Amino acid sequence: MNHLLTRRLTLSLLLLSCAQTQAEEKITRIHWVGSAWMNYHGLAPQCSEWLAMQPGFGRVEHSTDKLWPLHALLDDPPSKMQLYGDPRTQAQIVADTRARDFDVLVLAMHLEMVAKDSTADAFTRTLGFFASEAKRRNARLIFAAYGTTFGDDCARGMERLGTLAHTHHAIICPWWSAMKSVSTQRPDADLLGKPTKGHPSIGSIYLNLCTFICTLTNTAPDQLKLPKQFRGWDTDEPPHSLSTEDAMFFQQTAWAAWKEARDARQPE
Repeated sequence: MNHLLTRRLTLSLLLLSCAQTQAEEKITRIHWVGSAWMNYHGLAPQCSEWLAMQPGFGRVEHSTDKLWPLHALLDDPPSKMQLYGDPRTQAQIVADTRARDFDVLVLAMHLEMVAKDSTADAFTRTLGFFASEAKRRNARLIFAAYGTTFGDDCARGMERLGTLAHTHHAIICPWWSAMKSVSTQRPDADLLGKPTKGHPSIGSIYLNLCTFICTLTNTAPDQLKLPKQFRGWDTDEPPHSLSTEDAMFFQQTAWAAWKEARDARQPE
């Protein structure tokens, strides 16, 4: 009898150990495609690091492709600005994307470009390509929408991107909407620093991080225990710290922007 109980206990412990091992081996592969915006101040890597802090994602493997501008990937004729610091040909980039494994595909979308009628067809082809690759892998497709102004061009781009997101079953990460909300509530906030010529300044990185995590988890930040620190471009620098009040403000703004974007999605 004792021998039987010992065997059952051993089997139970073995099954529990296997379950724990599987949980520990959970990997989320996230791949970023887009412009320099996602790399300023290490934004994309920090988004991946923060995602790894959330339950259910496990270890997050991070990779990026910097394409500028994004629409030029499938432009015809190929744009001379297609590549951003990358010697690969267009065919090689397409082949690399098709060969890469990922669970989440994030496209950093420049709203002022999305709004241009002259690039509309190229964006349609490009997004169709990425959407098909995401569908083939059963991966989540995220359009991370940003802009360097808060005017009509970006608003028009956001509207157009919403239609494209619905067509391709993508989710919009509303970086621009959250930043616009902050610019309205706190006009003096440092969001688009002059040294970076319209790219995200250190003042907007925390907001972008919070908005991304809200989008991927669909959970209010106050339930996620997000850090109140974030790093700048140089990861060797000491982390930038926010006051509890400022952190709460950015977290609440990010959550409000995500809820608005989420609720605006039409039923599929």
